Amino acid sequence: PRKNLENTLRAFQIFQKNHPEFQLKIVGESMFDGHESQAQKGVEYLGRIAHEHLFPLLGQSSGLLIVSHFEGFGIPILEALQCNVPVLAGNNTSMPEIGGKCALYTDSRNVQEMADQMHPLLSVDVQDHDWQNERKRILEKYTWENAAALLWTSILKTLEDAAK
Repeated sequence: PRKNLENTLRAFQIFQKNHPEFQLKIVGESMFDGHESQAQKGVEYLGRIAHEHLFPLLGQSSGLLIVSHFEGFGIPILEALQCNVPVLAGNNTSMPEIGGKCALYTDSRNVQEMADQMHPLLSVDVQDHDWQNERKRILEKYTWENAAALLWTSILKTLEDAAK
């Protein structure tokens, strides 16, 4: 439920009325919603995909929809930006911080707003100089090296505080 698949499917159905040529490919392990048993034209459930197959699939897409009610961090946003793909994300939890100005945002509880924001997603110019600069800034900020350095600094500070 926190991934908001139900509202995403409703919004895509509205969007698809004016854009029947688009498909929604849903990636990820089925948890307990059972939506994949509900056939909807233009929707394909791919299940869990090996990492080496995910990036080619994502790189061929027109955009990433990650309109969850809750995301712990938002790694899919970084994966999309790595593939030079625009993002439509929920305007909650960590997603605006991670996506910065490279993503469009919507209320994950408002199906019509979600559908309306899918159209401008198609117009994002990923070759735009400002978009590319923001993309580069975000990807340079969220690296494993930076995460390790911040963790190490935190460990050292904890040890220092404990010694006082």
